[in-house]
Amino acid sequence: MAVFFDESLQQNFFVPSLTSPFSQLMRDKAQGSGGYLQGRWERDLSDTSRLSLQIYYQNQQRQDAMLDFNVDTFDLDFQHAFALNEQNKLIWGLGYRRYSDAYRQAMLGSMIPSNLDYDLFSAFVQDQIDLIPHELELTVGARLEHNDFSGWEFQPNVRLLWSPYAKHRLWAAVSRAVRTPSRFDNGGILNVVAAPPQSPINLPVLVFFSGQL
Repeated sequence: MAVFFDESLQQNFFVPSLTSPFSQLMRDKAQGSGGYLQGRWERDLSDTSRLSLQIYYQNQQRQDAMLDFNVDTFDLDFQHAFALNEQNKLIWGLGYRRYSDAYRQAMLGSMIPSNLDYDLFSAFVQDQIDLIPHELELTVGARLEHNDFSGWEFQPNVRLLWSPYAKHRLWAAVSRAVRTPSRFDNGGILNVVAAPPQSPINLPVLVFFSGQL
């Protein structure tokens, strides 16, 4: 499957300035383009066992007053689902994602460093257990990830599903979820406002937001 897009829109920005009135409303034209390609392969090894492999590539470009970038993303995902026995249904998988980006200086924002390649590795396993067939189901699993910004992350989860009647279900879950830090979290700089002169400096001050460099 392949999808391509090309967009253009008008948007308004308040641009900070070091001269009075220290901000001005600017109408800006944003240009965006890109596309993605996706391929998927599946194979049934038996009535209770299936393999799947998915490959994904995306290119995204955007140019406006806030950010100017070109980002390539490559993603590979493998999964194997099978029945261990009559009570246990297992699924496990591996994932790999690579980003390659190039940022240029924009009027309101920039990125440090301007070019970066970074990776995300992941692995997971999950066991769906029929404690009482068609009535009580326990799911236990865990996901292990490694990214170039925060390192290793462990995300376990436990879920319990109870179906007392055919049309009624109750469930509870305990899990640890982690948000993978973004590129902007670690290297983004965004000019947000300019403060008027104040004593004792008596000079205008440009205030900006910066990620964890």
